[in-house]
Amino acid sequence: MTVKTIYAQTRREGMSRETFVHRWRRHAALAMTQPGFWDPVVRYIQSDRLSDSSGFPVTGNAYVGVGEIHYSDIAERTRSKRSVELETILHPDASEFFRRQDQIHIGVEDIYLLRGRYAPVKIYGFVSRTPESQKETFFTEWMELQSRIMAEARSSHLLRRLVCGRGLEGGAGADGTVELSFDSVNDAATFYNEWASRVAATVFNTVRPDSIVVVPAFVSLFYDRRYYEG
Repeated sequence: MTVKTIYAQTRREGMSRETFVHRWRRHAALAMTQPGFWDPVVRYIQSDRLSDSSGFPVTGNAYVGVGEIHYSDIAERTRSKRSVELETILHPDASEFFRRQDQIHIGVEDIYLLRGRYAPVKIYGFVSRTPESQKETFFTEWMELQSRIMAEARSSHLLRRLVCGRGLEGGAGADGTVELSFDSVNDAATFYNEWASRVAATVFNTVRPDSIVVVPAFVSLFYDRRYYEG
């Protein structure tokens, strides 16, 4: 099982994109010095929204970064979330550059539909279910759609990795995710246009199509404990 916290954030008003990215990197460095929070972490990714998102219409333009904090299991994620450092040090520090309104923050179990190699460009999708739907029914519908698109899309050969995230608990702004990885921005835009048209043409029973937020991004920071062990 791959478990993680994934979040999409907006920057504080008046803060430039460059300043935000610099400050976010410093926040990551601070997090790594907090053992109660960091010891359970096995992988950490920061992805910066593409500066030019014109090839990705109808996306969540307000979100400037997506973070992924990976754990070995749910218990380790819970241990990290309950650390004193998270509440007393990391949350106050993050509030200096994150704009807390409209944030997306969710714990997920990753389900791999295409377990390919890592690639430098990702399209993150966040989606919510209808209030009356069951969580598992919602996720099954969402995952089946992604599998169908991957199998039928003409541009699916450009896709390097496809991961759906099943929500673990009530988060903020989403109940599930999808992550699509590509070698280049052009490849991502080509697939996205086909993906978006197929999603828009789908009649859903449990998914709220008006809730879908898409953030195209460069994977710009990658930490993996395996590289530092032994």
